[in-house]
Amino acid sequence: SLYLSKEPGADGKYSYVMRFEKGSSLFESKQVNDYVSAAKFLGDIHRIINRNNDLERDYRRTLEKRIASSAFGTRSSDILSSWDVLWDNIGGPAYFDKDPHAQQWIVTPEGKVIALDMDEKGRTNQCIQLAKFTGSTRAFETMDEKMRALDKYATRVSSLSVQGLVRGVLAA
Repeated sequence: SLYLSKEPGADGKYSYVMRFEKGSSLFESKQVNDYVSAAKFLGDIHRIINRNNDLERDYRRTLEKRIASSAFGTRSSDILSSWDVLWDNIGGPAYFDKDPHAQQWIVTPEGKVIALDMDEKGRTNQCIQLAKFTGSTRAFETMDEKMRALDKYATRVSSLSVQGLVRGVLAA
């Protein structure tokens, strides 16, 4: 589990501490409020953890390689030829790659949401991360519920407008 300091230390830097916590995977939760809390936490992670390193992940190239070698076979070239539309709609800066799918979070018995797997993987586009986060659950039954989570994320980190985030998340 990960705990972020709320304020920077005397040196102006934030710190985080990891420790063991009991709980269930966020993936097991059907409570939209748990996902809204995790979206807020993801916003804090993106706001606090230094995003100015040189390790930017090229998701387009990574996904193109996966599709080319996948079971799509001859259809893979059709899929890849239409990707410019996808990448044109994914906007926003690159942030710490939290890999925020629902199995990377724990909900404690007290209802506290805790982040797992904070290894440095580089930086990647925030819309791709938010698509992983909102798409890895069946807890969101309506677009309004998904919007609550995206809005909570947007209040924590300087980002595109919520409408820009939605457009990018839907594209991803």
